[in-house]
Parts: sequence; C-alpha cells; structure tokens
Amino acid sequence: MAVNWFRSSNNIIDGSDNADYECEAVISEVIQQEKAWRVEYLGSWWTAHSIELMVLVPGDIVHVVGRKNITLLITSHVQARSN
Repeated sequence: MAVNWFRSSNNIIDGSDNADYECEAVISEVIQQEKAWRVEYLGSWWTAHSIELMVLVPGDIVHVVGRKNITLLITSHVQARSN
C-alpha cells in the first residue's frame, strides 16, 4: 500500500487515485460536533476534520479523502458500524 503523501505543494493530500488507498475510518470521539473528531484509521488514532457539515457519533464509519499535515480530511459518507 504505497501512497505518495508528499506530492502536493499546498499540503493537502488526496490519495483517492490510488486503488490500494484505505479510505474508511471509525469515529471514536467527538471533539467538536460538526467540526472535529478523533478517528481510528489504519490501527492508530487521528484528528479528523470534515470537508462539509456533518453530525457524527462514536462508531460511525466515514471515508478519508485526504490529509492536511497530521489531520485527516473526511466526507459525510456515513454508515453505522455493525457490532
């Protein structure tokens, strides 16, 4: 799974053109509703910001569309996590 994280000069990274790009994350904590969350992504926890207004709760599955520095960018394609 090779993603070129450093190919953009504006520090916003989008790996969606890579077929091996893992694009799902699970909301683990709400930091600020409609703005920031803690997500589990590829076995570690990241801060995530949405690229649109969303209301999410722990356990929701979202799609990662990119990264800005050490913050993941997520979209509203939400699916409740099945236990």
